[in-house]
Amino acid sequence: LATIAALPRLRRLDLSWCHAPTRGLARLAQIRSLRELVLDGTVASDDTLVALAQLPALTELHLGCCRRVTDRGAAVLGIMR
Repeated sequence: LATIAALPRLRRLDLSWCHAPTRGLARLAQIRSLRELVLDGTVASDDTLVALAQLPALTELHLGCCRRVTDRGAAVLGIMR
């Protein structure tokens, strides 16, 4: 994911059912232009959402079947624009 995180103009990324580690998903917070992120079926967790909350352009986030996201992660989503 380091290579993907280095794409400064990336607007949409679908990593559904990708076996990326949690640390790698948090790295996506470096892509400031990202507007839509699909993480269905990944190991996304509350910590991932804390990192992604820094993305100013993110308007769509898909988290279907992400079993590591808890109420704490949902609270982070509530503060995202």
